[in-house]
Amino acid sequence: MLLTDLYCNKEKFISSSQLCSFIGFIALLLIVFVPSITSYTCYWIKILAFIVLFYVVLTNQRIKKIFSNKYLTIIGGMCYSIYLLHFGVLSVAGKLLQSTRLPLSSLGLIPVYYILFAAVILIISAVYFLVVEKPFMKMVIRKK
Repeated sequence: MLLTDLYCNKEKFISSSQLCSFIGFIALLLIVFVPSITSYTCYWIKILAFIVLFYVVLTNQRIKKIFSNKYLTIIGGMCYSIYLLHFGVLSVAGKLLQSTRLPLSSLGLIPVYYILFAAVILIISAVYFLVVEKPFMKMVIRKK
């Protein structure tokens, strides 16, 4: 509610666009890399980082443009499909990868595997979204 109030009243605490972008980037890094499962302090740091990032996205045109990117918003629209399918896709893809003779414990290949898994999850989720989820959404809209 505080963020809504600040946004509606056009409050800007940071006048410099570059500084605001930098703070938003730091907040995003904190959200991604601070482990909040085992520590209350880290949990609250992450919540504060979310609030700061939301504020920056609402008030900074550079960051707003990044988060309004067509591809990011498409992935955001598919988030439920991704949520439903990611674990199964990871399990099957991991089993397939184990059946190959690739060096799975090589630290240099971990980023490659990460990108490969992310791509497979996005592709399968996109197909599921287009074939299953979107037709049901259109059917619900037509009934209203």
